[in-house]
Amino acid sequence: MITSKMNKLVKTVKSLENKKYRDKLSLFSVEGNKLIEEMAKVKRPEYLLVREDIDIQNVLKSDIKVYVVSDVVFKYLSSEKTPQGIIAVFEKTDEKYIDDLKTDNCLFLDNVQDASNVGGLIRSSVCAGFDTCICFNSADVYSMKALRAGAGAVFHMNIVKVNNYDILDSFLNKGYDIIASDIRGEENISFKRHKNVLVVGNEGSGISKELLEKSNKIVKIPMTDKIDSLNASVSGAILMYKIRGYFNN
Repeated sequence: MITSKMNKLVKTVKSLENKKYRDKLSLFSVEGNKLIEEMAKVKRPEYLLVREDIDIQNVLKSDIKVYVVSDVVFKYLSSEKTPQGIIAVFEKTDEKYIDDLKTDNCLFLDNVQDASNVGGLIRSSVCAGFDTCICFNSADVYSMKALRAGAGAVFHMNIVKVNNYDILDSFLNKGYDIIASDIRGEENISFKRHKNVLVVGNEGSGISKELLEKSNKIVKIPMTDKIDSLNASVSGAILMYKIRGYFNN
């Protein structure tokens, strides 16, 4: 049993709270039995850390390496208020390169800073049938907050990170529609069900002017005048389902 916070493995897992080390090690940690179970259906964890009071026989259902840690060490590693006693470490999914990217319907996150929104949008995009998420200056998809909100959906998506908007010109040249939501847009717009890029903007400032200028379809989501905007995750989900034709009669 591991009892020291200075243990090399413990220090590694603790470092995964920081995006810098998640990127450097190409690993991320997940906590919560249900979330771990869902993610393990898609990808095998590298190893598990189990609190000393957990019945290890209920964990050893495969050849996954299990490390038992003391209660003190587990509390040190856990980000939960009421820890369930298991942490899984997964290898990050290989990020796709732009030149290798093959996508049908794509989500583009423009400076989305709330990790819960990022996770929620990825979850909704998988449910709606989108296959790719391109992230520009947005919260890390592998943060614990994003993973919880996404319910493990990150393993079902192509994840691409970019540092500019140039990829959108390439999409336009290939016949994709670039779709953005804005209060000055049109409510009644028809969408094709394939070859779309839906842009979701920053929670406070919305979609950047440069990105709006690149978009060839600007849509407005109808709502009452009692509230001036929808949550980014909600508006994105509505539009993804609309694009895919699920709301059509």
